[in-house]
This record gives sequence, structure tokens and C-alpha cells, in this order.
Amino acid sequence: MAKKTDHPDYWQGFKVFLRVSSYQFPQMKARVGEFNNKVIHGPHYLLVAWANSTRDGNDKECQFISCGIVIHQKAGPGSAKRRFDRLLEHKVEINEAFGSRLDWDRKDDRLPIPIQQSQIQIWKQVNPKDKTDWTRQFQWLAERLEKFYRIFMPYFEKVEADIED
Repeated sequence: MAKKTDHPDYWQGFKVFLRVSSYQFPQMKARVGEFNNKVIHGPHYLLVAWANSTRDGNDKECQFISCGIVIHQKAGPGSAKRRFDRLLEHKVEINEAFGSRLDWDRKDDRLPIPIQQSQIQIWKQVNPKDKTDWTRQFQWLAERLEKFYRIFMPYFEKVEADIED
């Protein structure tokens, strides 16, 4: 699991970048360590971006930005996992439409208790503290956030039509 870090200047810069861009995804807001909390379908699916200091505990020198979908448990135990499993049935076609292999994480291996959410995301190794590279990083994030929004919306509709909570 990536360690979230606080990058308020980074997210403020990303907000300014988005204001003058033509990207088409719902407006989001900055929080400590992430740019998120935009529910994009029902109460379950959030569009999120992160600036991380490390991707996991083994790569302390690496820094990343990432973005994706967080599926929350809003309708009772297991609801996020059921939705994730239904989306996972379409993994090959979603990855193909996205044009990249996404990181599909059900989050069952979190101890001592599995996290009651799942994530689908993509990572890029960059240094979020390098302000000279922010425009390129912001463009990468915005392009992928727009893809997540555009590609996943029809699948959310299919999943919700099939799931009863």
C-alpha cells in the first residue's frame, strides 16, 4: 500500500491546471495526500488521484503519482468486494480500452483486517516535489482520470444492474 503524503502545493497546482484545461471529468477536491472524494456513480465509486512518497515499504527511494477508482463499502459488508469482482470480469476489455495494464487490488491481504474497499489504479514513477515537472505530471494525471471516468461509467451501470445489496 502506498504511503500518502501531504502535497498541498501540488494539488493546488493541479486545480489551476484543470481550470484552464479541456479535460472532461467531474470536478474533484484536494485533501491531505490526495485529490479525490468525487463520487462518480452512486455512493460506491470514487475518482481519486494520489501523490505518494513510496509505492510500498520496499522502494523507499521511489516516488509516484497515481490515480484510479476506489470502490467503497456503502451498502453493507462485502458490497465493495462484490462490485470489484463484477468489474474484474471485464478486466481484459477494460485494460484494452484503457490502453495500459491497470493495477486491480481487491485489498484482501491487508492485516489484521481486510480493508472494506477495493481499488483499480495506474501508477507513474515521478517526483511530485519537482515543480519543473508538474505540467507533465498534471497532464498525465488528467488524461488518466478522464479515461477512468469515460471507460468505467458504462461498467458501473452494468454492475449496479446486477447487484442487490
